[in-house]
Amino acid sequence: MKQKRNAKFSTLLAIFLGIVCACLPRAGAAMQDKESNEKLLTAVRGADAQTARTLLSEGADANVRDEDGLTALMYAAAYAGVDCVELLLTQGADPNAKSKSDDCFDAGGSNGRFGYGQASA
Repeated sequence: MKQKRNAKFSTLLAIFLGIVCACLPRAGAAMQDKESNEKLLTAVRGADAQTARTLLSEGADANVRDEDGLTALMYAAAYAGVDCVELLLTQGADPNAKSKSDDCFDAGGSNGRFGYGQASA
């Protein structure tokens, strides 16, 4: 009976360790993705289409959102212009995405981060 219990424990431990080891590379990739995504938002805010293109080709997410739910496409429309907007759209950015707020781009105060007011209904 003790041998059966030890065998079960050993099997469960091996499965658990296998799962942990399989997930470790993904955790590292997720951290790298987060960094790439943050760099993408920064590039788009700075209207740097070339850096944005490079980051997207390296795996950054065209639908990345900041902490307020604002997407790279929203930033591109407000700050970067046509080049970044077209780039993000061709890379799969969702043109129908909405921020967490009911206000247009509202994340930075009563007038919104981009200076726009209440969305019209």
